[in-house]
Amino acid sequence: MDTLQNIIVIIILIACALYIGQRMYNNFRNSRKGGGCGCSCSGCGPDTASTCSSKNITSEPK
Repeated sequence: MDTLQNIIVIIILIACALYIGQRMYNNFRNSRKGGGCGCSCSGCGPDTASTCSSKNITSEPK
């Protein structure tokens, strides 16, 4: 019975490691594309403004 419990724990740990690895990979990949900043973010540079459509960018602040 201990062997079965160990196998289940190892499977759960591997699944957790894969999930965390996938999240880190997606975060890294999106940050390289400039996806970490939305169109309405005031901290974005002008280079990311071109990725926003014109309907999302307003000239007047609300």
